[in-house]
Amino acid sequence: MRHVLHDEVARTFRRSLDVDFPHVMLRAKAVKFRNGGDTFRDRLLTSTDTLGKFAGIPIVTQAVNFLNGNSIARSAMQGVLGVHRT
Repeated sequence: MRHVLHDEVARTFRRSLDVDFPHVMLRAKAVKFRNGGDTFRDRLLTSTDTLGKFAGIPIVTQAVNFLNGNSIARSAMQGVLGVHRT
C-alpha cells in the first residue's frame, strides 16, 4: 500500500512540473508585443506572411541575394535592423 501511494504522489508531482516551454515563450512574446516592447526589426522579421509574399517575387529575391553578398549593404542592415553580418 505504501509503495502505491508513493508512486501516485510521484506521478502527480511529475505532472505538476510539465511545462509547455514553447507555449510559455510564445505567451512571453505576446506580452512583450502588447506592452510595446517590440522594435521595427521584431515586427519586420515576425511578419512571415508579408515576407513570404515579397520572397515570391523573382526580382526581390535577386536583389536580396545581391545585397546579402555586399559588405556595405550588410553593414547597413546590421546598423538598421540588428542583423549580424556573418
